[in-house]
Amino acid sequence: MKQTALWDEQKSKESTTTFTLYEPDAQSMSLITDMLNIYRVQELRPVLQTLKELMPHCVFAGEKRSAKEKRLINLLTNTKTMPKKDLVFVISYFFGITNNFVAYLSAIPKEVRRTWELVMQNYYVSCDRLKQETGQSCIKSRGWYYPEYTLTDPFSLFWVQTHYPTHATYLCLPKELYTWFSSCFLPTPQAASALETLPADKPYLLFNAEREMSSLTLSMELHYKQSAFTTDNADKLKGATARKLNKTIHAQEFFPKAPDNTAASLRSLLLFSSFCLCRQKSQKAFNWDRPFEEFTIPFRESTLHLVHASMPHLTGLHVRFLSNTGFASKGLQIWEALSAIAEDRKWQDADQFVMRLRCNRPAGSYNVMFLYGGYIRDMEVCTAKLPKRTLSLEEYYTYIGIPFVKAFLFWMAAWGLIEIAYEEFDPQSISYYDTLRYFRFTDLGRYAMGKTKTYRFPNEESKTQFELEEDRLLLRSLHADNPFLAILSNMAEPVGGNRYRMTSSSFLKKCNTLKDIEQQIKLFRQYVAAKPPKIWEDFFTQMQQQATAWKHLAAYSYHLFQLPKGDPQLMRILASDPLLRQYIKRAEDYILLVDALHFIEVQKRLKEYGYLV
Repeated sequence: MKQTALWDEQKSKESTTTFTLYEPDAQSMSLITDMLNIYRVQELRPVLQTLKELMPHCVFAGEKRSAKEKRLINLLTNTKTMPKKDLVFVISYFFGITNNFVAYLSAIPKEVRRTWELVMQNYYVSCDRLKQETGQSCIKSRGWYYPEYTLTDPFSLFWVQTHYPTHATYLCLPKELYTWFSSCFLPTPQAASALETLPADKPYLLFNAEREMSSLTLSMELHYKQSAFTTDNADKLKGATARKLNKTIHAQEFFPKAPDNTAASLRSLLLFSSFCLCRQKSQKAFNWDRPFEEFTIPFRESTLHLVHASMPHLTGLHVRFLSNTGFASKGLQIWEALSAIAEDRKWQDADQFVMRLRCNRPAGSYNVMFLYGGYIRDMEVCTAKLPKRTLSLEEYYTYIGIPFVKAFLFWMAAWGLIEIAYEEFDPQSISYYDTLRYFRFTDLGRYAMGKTKTYRFPNEESKTQFELEEDRLLLRSLHADNPFLAILSNMAEPVGGNRYRMTSSSFLKKCNTLKDIEQQIKLFRQYVAAKPPKIWEDFFTQMQQQATAWKHLAAYSYHLFQLPKGDPQLMRILASDPLLRQYIKRAEDYILLVDALHFIEVQKRLKEYGYLV
């Protein structure tokens, strides 16, 4: 099918009585035939009647008739009743190429053309809205036992979808047919390569976290080991937890001065929630030598976590339905679409990226808008950006589809994979991501998506985070945004003025074994001071030595016996016999401890002396 946007050009030709028909190629005919075969004969016949009325006003582009054109003419002029195979062929000829389809649009009632426009814009159009705009009902009848609707003839190609919470009915199109005709109604997406430099029309905010991701990753790993990443019963990271964590991790926010708490902590939620889930599913600590795509699969394939972090402006996305909505598979489609342009260093238009996902083939990309994902139509979705009410299906593209795609781009930016250009947070916006305008991949992003084999972080500004005293176990944090303060919570106690004192009690607070102590010392050297003063080294040595001062003896190592006090002969035997002295230990109050491993030998020797044990 020739994908040329002709509908806007042809709308003015409705009064023209003659239309030129072009023959679709074999591939287009085959594809549109497969799409039309899902319809029943009674749903296709109204279309055939329209084409019969249109045919006298059509002329063929070529002078010589092809076999397809001869068949078309014969079927439309000489056949009153035709089997489905011929019926589908006739309609496929008109629907298989844009020019012919425009001719069909000119022949249908204006209220049906308006329905095509609304469905293409919003994916769904309310039957009540159509009745208000046209004064006509599109539904002829409803099934008695099943929610099956029969449409009036002009609307026979549309499908009826019911939004169960509100019982409202909507018209829509099969996803493949929608994508096939999208070029007739929607703007043609621009090519992926866009701008060398940003437009100068607005002072865009720029966010590039590439440089800080090395230290941020270490800090998040540290907090994870300290069990700071707490989740709720659904294993989702709470927004309040994300804000609290960032007081010590100090990740740069997208909208740090926004009055809205969610907007002000948006990056924390996206970054920490994805790291937390992925780290829980991993046996190893994350570092950038590990494939990023592999590490983040648990988050990108978990509908619950992906939606929770990506669309905090929505409520009513119930867990029991989310697994059937297709969000995770759409996240994969977005990832693949981004991977295809990752090597391009130019700025990409975010709105055009959304449009390409919406319009470009294959038709499955249409599912990025999640409207045929299963149970999303069963949910009563509300938005915090509007007075509490249930969203209609007509609003899903605006409130769910576009925000999800842009949220995915914000998530990429949160990890430093792309640089984004956006505007200040608008409290009146539909979602928290509406102000995104452009993005481009960083070198880290190209490496994370497998486009380059090696990567080295830009030189991050190096600064000492702690100052250690040389004669006392006191240290001081030198910066308010110190990302490694969390490590001190299990080692030292605060004494005021950003100072901390380390004692045996504070250092051993979370330690139970020598291995725990060694891990504490390792963390201290990694995050606080690689080569601390001698008083600190002596303290660590002391902690390790004292960890082995007490040697545990298993209870079964000795048998305990009580001796009689009036047997001097037995006492002489125990004091003089070399074997008994070796395997028997004396305790107070005539208590003897007999080595369990050599009890049989002791028993035999005592028997020689006339004593039974």
